[in-house]
Amino acid sequence: MLRLVQVGAGGFGWSWTDIVLQNPNVKLTALVDINGEILNRALKERGLPQDMGFTYLAEAIEKKTSDAVLLVTPPSTHRELAEVALEAGLDVLCEKPLADNIADAKAMAELAERKGKILMVSQNYRFSKSARTLRKVVEELEGLSYVEVSFHTAPHFGGFREKMPYPLLIDMAIHHFDLLRFLTASDPKRISAFSWRPSWSWFEGDPCLMAFIEMEKDIRASYFGSWVSGGVETPWDGVWRIQGYETAIIWNENGIFKAKEGNLSPVELLPLPTEGRDLVLEEFRRAVERRDQPECNARDNLKSLAMVFVALHSIQTEKTVDVKELL
Repeated sequence: MLRLVQVGAGGFGWSWTDIVLQNPNVKLTALVDINGEILNRALKERGLPQDMGFTYLAEAIEKKTSDAVLLVTPPSTHRELAEVALEAGLDVLCEKPLADNIADAKAMAELAERKGKILMVSQNYRFSKSARTLRKVVEELEGLSYVEVSFHTAPHFGGFREKMPYPLLIDMAIHHFDLLRFLTASDPKRISAFSWRPSWSWFEGDPCLMAFIEMEKDIRASYFGSWVSGGVETPWDGVWRIQGYETAIIWNENGIFKAKEGNLSPVELLPLPTEGRDLVLEEFRRAVERRDQPECNARDNLKSLAMVFVALHSIQTEKTVDVKELL
């Protein structure tokens, strides 16, 4: 049984609490939030005792015997909170992104390694049935050469996202970048990126992004993403074309297909007992119990996070940037 402290009870944390409580192999020992009103509401609506609620992580760790910490707080707080947990000898599952800058992310990964603790990032997009199935199909694809990713949605978030200078890149693109690494079993080498803001955008910053990505294994990828695409939208996973010799793999809102000689053949999804964040939590729990590194451990996830900041550097300098410059 994994004894878990969750930090962050509101927003995305609200649904995380339900995921934790529904897992029979995990016991929620404490819920932490600096906002007392949100914390008390979260406890009351789930029938949890008041002594499970804390406004500071350090106090929760001191008073409740626990094995690990789940961080569902703003990225700017991740390093400080992870350090509290790791220094106390606890493993950490952290919502993406690992940090809001690469220096903090590196420091977090290094501290986890020094302490011999697990630090995992919740990259839940790769834990779907579709992504797991697609990875297996791509492994069998002959002559993988290039990948095309198209992502078009038009969300009206309100709040901080609509004021960010690069909202799609900083807040969303890491999902697709991490999927690209996962599906191709390859890491990025160089990135050229461009962003812009259409005149009719409701975002103050640039909600549109184009990137050309050179991967290992001589793979190339193009990425087009937009958060202001009215009309027809794609799934949040995006629409993918993965091209090999004589065969293309298509992933869209209708499923996964093998395309060859003009014919589309549907691919049956793998039978998984669970997916998404439920599977993320199980991956973390198993890693803690077995004391081995989970998928999306911090050291590996640095390569996905670096893609975001390399793309940002490319946008700002109008140059192609080598990923090794940040790692």
